[in-house]
Formats: sequence, structure tokens, C-alpha cells
Amino acid sequence: MRIDREYFIRFAVAVALACYDLPTDRAMTSEEAAQLVKWVIDMALGPDASNVQVEPMENYPASSKMPLIISMAGVQQHLFWFYPQQSFEGMCDALSAMLGEIPISCDSIPA
Repeated sequence: MRIDREYFIRFAVAVALACYDLPTDRAMTSEEAAQLVKWVIDMALGPDASNVQVEPMENYPASSKMPLIISMAGVQQHLFWFYPQQSFEGMCDALSAMLGEIPISCDSIPA
């Protein structure tokens, strides 16, 4: 059975986000946001995420959005805007869309 890549990523991200213990007030630092996104990517993609790094953008002033730099093997970089107050569905959509741009295989569903 062939797995559609878009549905695979959406499903894996939704399961990983559902398993993460988000703070009820969603208050977090940019470092905590980077840890959350990295954890979700690791859970969603399994071994395919071993080369993915997530770091907050340096010297960005505190605001309601947090710019995170997601890099693949230190070469391919993506800017990801993280909004801590975003709904579960919104986070799922944003992370799924961003991960759709990263070259990964969809042979299995680790999450």
C-alpha cells in the first residue's frame, strides 16, 4: 500500500503533538519552543529526523511569535514562525506544511 506523503506527515505530526505535554498557559521561551518543535519532529519522523536541528533565531525581540531556524544536516535551512497561543490544529497545519518542504522518506510511521 502506498502512503500519501502529505497525509503521512499530517498524521505523524498530529500524533506527536497530541503526545507532547504543552503548558496550559502556553507560556514558553524561544528555547522551549525550539525544544518542542524538535521533539515533535523527532517523534513524527523517527530516524529520518536525526539530521534536523531546531534553534531560535538570535537577537529577535520578545513577541507573540518566535522565529525558529530548522536546518537539515546544517545545510538546508527553513524559517519557521512558532506561535505559542496557536490552536492544536493550527500548529499541526503549520508544522506539517513546513515538514512537507524537507526531503524525507515516508516508508513508515514512527509516531
